[in-house]
Amino acid sequence: LVFGQISVDLWLNSTNTGKRLAAIKYLDWLQDTEFLTPLSDGLFSEGPFLQFHIMLALYSMADQFDEHQQELLKSRLGTYTPPDGSNRQYWKDRLLTKLNSQELSELIDDSNKGCTIQAWAKDNSN
Repeated sequence: LVFGQISVDLWLNSTNTGKRLAAIKYLDWLQDTEFLTPLSDGLFSEGPFLQFHIMLALYSMADQFDEHQQELLKSRLGTYTPPDGSNRQYWKDRLLTKLNSQELSELIDDSNKGCTIQAWAKDNSN
């Protein structure tokens, strides 16, 4: 329970649309990557309004996803086809850009670590 009031996992699967929206907006506000799968499932089972809010929540938590979660989300987004020009298409594109830039950033960080180690080894080879 969150604040003794909301059970995010139960509310995400509720038959009540308002409870599902409340759970989605809670995850947009206070991100928990544990809910990646049920959120991304909602892109295929919910109507446009909730899909839009799911995209916002996923965008909010994207920088917290580990590599496996990023790949899972990219795969799910690859099969998600909102109408061209829709706000959902805009956020899909924006989310994919963010995920791809994080991947590039991690590659740069990894290569910089390698350069730093090589430079340290060269400086300390005496």
